[in-house]
Order: sequence, then C-alpha cells, then structure tokens
Amino acid sequence: MNKLRPRTGRVLLSDPFLKDPNFARTVVLLTNHSEEGTIGFVLNQPMKIKLRNLTNDDTVPLDTIFQGGPVELNTLHFLHTLGRAIPDSHELGNGIFWGGDYSEAMQFLRRNPDLVDHFHFYLGYSGWSVGQLEEEIEQDAWLVTDIDAYQVFHRKQPITELWKELVESFGGDYRFLSKAPIDPSLN
Repeated sequence: MNKLRPRTGRVLLSDPFLKDPNFARTVVLLTNHSEEGTIGFVLNQPMKIKLRNLTNDDTVPLDTIFQGGPVELNTLHFLHTLGRAIPDSHELGNGIFWGGDYSEAMQFLRRNPDLVDHFHFYLGYSGWSVGQLEEEIEQDAWLVTDIDAYQVFHRKQPITELWKELVESFGGDYRFLSKAPIDPSLN
C-alpha cells in the first residue's frame, strides 16, 4: 500500500484504469503543494507541436514540448536541472528546478546548445483545489512516489515509458497492472 503523501517535488502516478483522458497513464510532477492547492506538470506526454513553432524562434536549440496538463493551455512553463544558473528558479528537490527567468533560460540555451537535455518545456499545467488531490488519492486515483532528475532528464528509454517504469517499481500486483490495457473490456 502506498503510504507517501503528496508534496512539492514528488510525483503522482495515475491509476491504470483512470478514465480521464487528460491523465490516462500519466506521471505528474508536483511543483507546488500547499494549503492553497496543488500545481504540477504531466511529464510523459510529448506533443506534436514544436517549441520553435510555438515561440516563433528558430534560434532555440530545443524542439520537444510536453502537455503539462489541461489548465491554461496558453501558458508555457519549464523544468530544468541547472539550478541557480537560471535566475529565479524554484528548487523542487532531487536536482529538479521549476521555472525562472524565461529570457535568461533562452539565452542560456542559445549559448549552451549541448545542455538542451537539461530542459523540458510544458504547455499548460495540472491543478487541484485545496483538498481535492487528497480526496482523489483516498479514492485510489493516484499513487505517490519520489523521482529524481535522472529519471526525468537523462533517460535511456523514451519518457513515454516513465509511467510504466514507476508503477512497476512498486512490485507485486503493480507489475501486472502496469501491463494491463487501459480498457480491460477490450482484452
């Protein structure tokens, strides 16, 4: 049984049979969990749109952008591993940082294109009102676990495999559940 509670820097793993298409088999990194509510980004849903197209900036050496969640899809956010090299970053723990000065981040990427793997950009975000996430966890919609920068940024496997890997790490029946079809009636 999962005993970890949600907190900033931890991730949520959606229940294998969650019907909400926004969160089916997702891993959500919590960037702010407080008495005011919760904000996070879906880590494992790359989009077809490219960052260059979104920003109309061909000088940025990074292309992949992720669907951060269903809220405010007109906003752009980023995670990185560069800490205070990006002014105004917020440390989430385990080598992961949220945001900072966007202009400085873009300048940093232009000067250091070999460090693009240290950034992920997200369109929109995921959010819960006060108590809502805890209620969903009590209803077994989410598992809570820890994650580190290596698992997010320096992966050998595609990021789309992250949910399966993390669910399998719970062992036992979770190994079976990680392989189950989204809709068991189709099996």
